Amino acid sequence: MKKRGGVDAYKEELCAIIKIKKALVAEHKEEKAARWSELKSMEDEKWRSKLAAEERKVNAEERRLALEDERFAKEKKAEERAIIFMDPNTMDAKARRYWELTREEVINQMEVSRGGGDAFLGGCDYLLGDSTKGFEFV
Repeated sequence: MKKRGGVDAYKEELCAIIKIKKALVAEHKEEKAARWSELKSMEDEKWRSKLAAEERKVNAEERRLALEDERFAKEKKAEERAIIFMDPNTMDAKARRYWELTREEVINQMEVSRGGGDAFLGGCDYLLGDSTKGFEFV
């Protein structure tokens, strides 16, 4: 019986070792999953911060482009006003003809952009008359 008891003891010890090994494997698996989860969350955070930085860059670029468009529009408006209010009496024939065509283009563009109304240049009424005679305000 002594041998039989020794086999049972070995069997019990072997079962205990297997249980311990299973517990260690499960613990290792949990640790590995926790590390993986932590690495994944760190990677996700890294990508979120990169995305936020890119969104800030895009927004800044959009604001810069909007300001640039606004500046160009103001410059164009100033040039158009300068053309419209230019004094044709000091021009030679070619310059006057070029001014008349350009002025006509500017006026047509202003009418189209404002829906065809006569009130352009910030509320001034349309300039009437032949450009060779000077300007007449209504």
